Amino acid sequence: MTFKHSGIKIVTSIYVIALITTMMIFFTLLGDSLVFSSFWVSLIAILIAETAIWYYSIFVIGHVDDVKKSVPGYMAIGVVVVLYWLAVILYSFFRGIAHFALGLYVSVHIVTLVTAIILCGLLILFIRYNGKHEQNTKFHIAQLYEIESALKQVQIKMKSVHSSQMEELNVLIARLIEKVHYSDPVTPDSLLYMNQQIMNSISTLDIEITAALSSDHEIAKTVIIQYINDIQDRLAARNEQVLISK
Repeated sequence: MTFKHSGIKIVTSIYVIALITTMMIFFTLLGDSLVFSSFWVSLIAILIAETAIWYYSIFVIGHVDDVKKSVPGYMAIGVVVVLYWLAVILYSFFRGIAHFALGLYVSVHIVTLVTAIILCGLLILFIRYNGKHEQNTKFHIAQLYEIESALKQVQIKMKSVHSSQMEELNVLIARLIEKVHYSDPVTPDSLLYMNQQIMNSISTLDIEITAALSSDHEIAKTVIIQYINDIQDRLAARNEQVLISK
């Protein structure tokens, strides 16, 4: 039996015991209030709160990996649920007010429940937004890493050629790789095409170098420099637009 299944079984068992205990307390210690609406309002509210705690607990156990990605958000939801449970327990001590103002007593319970639901809803939206933002950030980082890796592959091919003119080209490529490495990876969706343009330029440069190496022709220094400058200009334009979009 996995930790998840055993954890859910344990929590569910505790939940059932809590429900039975709550009902026993109400029907034994507060049995003389059975005829009053406040008795049933308090009982139902506490049972709802306990059910919310149970559902929250089994959700956390069943989605540990997701919870780990946004611990503060899920902890905040847990705090809201527990505070709601404590609030309805506290309200049960003031059931006497319902004898004179039942509407007010019920309204307080409803407002508390609605407030808890709204807070949990907002926290869920926050968690989802953070999750989506994190995924986008990882995607953007991966794109920039892909550009850097492609340039490093080109650099490896260029280093395989031993000539004085290649040393200068290797220096230019190294500087370009460094600029890519320190570029802001978070790119707005509207500017993603610029990353693709840079990749296309690198691909063209790679094809040019590969073709020269395979045919044993001397690599045209001016052509390679032109390609490198083109990539550098595209990278500079991309970084400028990213900075403007911040």
